[in-house]
Parts: sequence; structure tokens; C-alpha cells
Amino acid sequence: MLGRNMIFTIGLTLLLVNMVVAEDIIQPIHQEMLEKNNVLRATRGLPPHELDKSLIQAAQDHAEFMARTGSRSHYSNGGPGVRVRRFNWKGGGCLENIAWSQNGVASVFQTWRNSGGHWGNMTSRTNKAGFGYAISANGTKCWVAVYGTEK
Repeated sequence: MLGRNMIFTIGLTLLLVNMVVAEDIIQPIHQEMLEKNNVLRATRGLPPHELDKSLIQAAQDHAEFMARTGSRSHYSNGGPGVRVRRFNWKGGGCLENIAWSQNGVASVFQTWRNSGGHWGNMTSRTNKAGFGYAISANGTKCWVAVYGTEK
């Protein structure tokens, strides 16, 4: 039978492990993408997005799926709504940008800036964002941005 101290220790250990895993989700590329995203939002007088771990996981999952399978669709891998729910997104609906073959963050955001629909997603009334990046076996860079509003 477990005593109170043992249960507390197990619970605290699980909490700390979850915190470490959650912090490891945010990679430097995600932060770089957020910064570029928010610079572009500021040109329209919009408030910055904040990173959301569920949206990061959904975006990263789709970037890795695109890199692994060669699929270049919003609706593969379950679609954006299914993906965000898979990673416990508690907010409302989501918007998604995908791209491939751009060499860096500046290039991918310029591509999205020059596309009406993608620019609309970036400058939407959403307040949370998640980003994903992966490289396929043949070297193709895959980029994903997911935007949502926290409830």
C-alpha cells in the first residue's frame, strides 16, 4: 500500500516530467517563426500571437507527415480540425498555412504574405499560434502554421 508521501512523490514526479516534456515542444525554429509572424502582424497594427503547445504539436505533426509522405494538402492527416483536437486544443476552430520548398523562415513568410488566403490567416482575429517544420528524406523543407483563438 502506498503511503501519502509516496503518492505525493509520484504525483510531483509526473507533474515535473510533463512540464519538461511541454517545454521541450517549443524549439528555436518555432520561436523564430512566431517572431516573423508577429512582425508582419504589427505592420497591420495587430496584437502579437502567443505560442500554444497544442497548436505547435498539431503543426509539427503535419509538417512531419508532409515530409514523410510527400502529401501537400491541408486535408490529409485528418485535416486541421482533427489534428488540433488530437493534441487537446481547447479553443475554437483553427486556420492553417502550409508551404514547402522555401529555404528559410523569411522566405516562407514572404510566400504566405503574398497569398491572400494565407495572409488572411496570419492577420486574422486569432490570438494563439503554433508552427511546424520538417525536412523530407530528399531535402524538401515543409512548413506549417496553425492559428486559433483560445476560449
